[in-house]
Amino acid sequence: MRSFGVLAYVLTCCELLAPIAATADETPLPAGRSQSQRVPTAPSASPLGRPQAMVRILTGPAAGKEFAISKPVIALGKQGGQIALIRKRPEGYFISYVDGGSFPVINADPNDPQARRLDDHEIIELSGIKVEFYLKP
Repeated sequence: MRSFGVLAYVLTCCELLAPIAATADETPLPAGRSQSQRVPTAPSASPLGRPQAMVRILTGPAAGKEFAISKPVIALGKQGGQIALIRKRPEGYFISYVDGGSFPVINADPNDPQARRLDDHEIIELSGIKVEFYLKP
């Protein structure tokens, strides 16, 4: 598993999560282009006018950081602690429990093993760290 510095406490990164913290400099170059010919890229705002799902870290060492959810599945948590997945489905975004001593807490209510749909501005708590899920227009 690969983690991104201070975010390792909240966002445990694997191949599924890597695009969240990717920068323009990490995008592959088309054939025949050199590093000096790199065209900066930004995360796509919202394909087809759909809102962009975002995660904002509210507490802990990375408080204030926010990331676009650009893959169909991302992992939240830390290896050895609580881990949950956020999955994009046609009906919206869903959170499900993966590992840890207890289920994630969503809006101060403990979740259960079933996947649960996330609504705009819901607060997820894993291992004492609070993260906000929201939709950016």
